[in-house]
Amino acid sequence: MLRADLLESNYKKSIHS
Repeated sequence: MLRADLLESNYKKSIHS
């Protein structure tokens, strides 16, 4: 579930950018 965590972080960062 490491990939999911990374994806979630990236997703949140993307919407935050």
